[in-house]
Amino acid sequence: MSLLSWKEIDFTRTESILKLSGKYEELYSYALFGEIINFHAEELGIDITEDTLQAYSNQARRALRLHKKSDFDEFLNKAQASYDLWESVCENELCRTVLKKMYPGSIEYIPDAWPIIRSMPGVKEAACDIIIAKGVNAGIALSQTDVQEYSDNLRRISGLHKKSSLEEYLNAVNLDLDGWEKMVKAEIYFKELIRKDIVPVTSQELTLNQHISASISAVISELIHGHFIRVQSDKLGISVTDEEIQNYTDDFRRAHGLHSANLFQNWLSANGMSLDDFEIIADLKIRTAKFNQSEKAQVDPEKICKEVRLTISFIDAALKLVSESSIIQKEGISEPTDEELQNESDSLRRVFQLHSAEEFNAYLKRNGLDTECWQDYLQYKLQLKALKKKIATDEKILEYLNSNTILKKTIKDQILDNYISIQ
Repeated sequence: MSLLSWKEIDFTRTESILKLSGKYEELYSYALFGEIINFHAEELGIDITEDTLQAYSNQARRALRLHKKSDFDEFLNKAQASYDLWESVCENELCRTVLKKMYPGSIEYIPDAWPIIRSMPGVKEAACDIIIAKGVNAGIALSQTDVQEYSDNLRRISGLHKKSSLEEYLNAVNLDLDGWEKMVKAEIYFKELIRKDIVPVTSQELTLNQHISASISAVISELIHGHFIRVQSDKLGISVTDEEIQNYTDDFRRAHGLHSANLFQNWLSANGMSLDDFEIIADLKIRTAKFNQSEKAQVDPEKICKEVRLTISFIDAALKLVSESSIIQKEGISEPTDEELQNESDSLRRVFQLHSAEEFNAYLKRNGLDTECWQDYLQYKLQLKALKKKIATDEKILEYLNSNTILKKTIKDQILDNYISIQ
């Protein structure tokens, strides 16, 4: 834990910045999952005694240096929390720890996540951009003739001979003609990169894309929830029949205009899924819906948000923000100009695809934010960027590299690999 004092934490500002940076969803997912496990502690054979809970609470308070009751009261007041909420967070964390020991591997992030993640339009577009950029950087030449021939061949294979068939397909997979061309280019580059032993795109590269990181976290959260339900289905009295999966599939196809079997197969192929992948997702969705319909599974989102503020990850992020703000002031980093703020705002809104004022305001409202939070985040980002530029000079970078032999070797290996790949 940082030596910075909890008294300097601004809980509301930290929450806003975490939401706008795309990091809040992961913390929310963590708190939500702890709450879910706690709901079913008795059924799962988890027994947290009062002594165990008190010992854990005392340990957490010591880590935060909340030794005095007056300090603890002030801390909870700043976090807009109560004794009961603090106890709930401690109990959730204990339940999660016990369950992990009882069922190792059953509550981790799961492979089932990737098929649905990469089917998201924002993810697909980001993946195409990464692949195309890698292809260009690797020196792969691509002519318009190459693109047209590949496009024509792809349409023949997919049975999209008529213009109307292509339009129907594009509508089903949420693409326009430009998106189709980008997809075609990405597929060509993908094959060429594989041929050069270059990994076209990694999940890590996608999660670093700010626009989609929050969406990916939301999908992961849903699938963790669903996976937990599936693993514990017998104890929770939840099952899914073949008929229910078929009904879900039929409803999905109707909703997305995938009326023919061929069109549905094209949709699966475009999203990198097999029918088995789709049925895994359908199974998880149905189980989750059944779980959510039970009275015992009702979760209060407002309570979860308050619990997030008491997690170690949130507090660490809050203390880091305090430290950054202090150093920005100490280093004399000036406030950005109105023009810099406007340019940053325009850029960020393009990344978030918030092109109209209506979309922008809806985004802020949906996340419990306002324009002041947005303005504060822009200023924070710009000042942090200026601080990095001032501190991380070329001289400092070289000094750091010279003292880190492992990193130097890694960079040298990467430079050699890149050189070999373009020869």
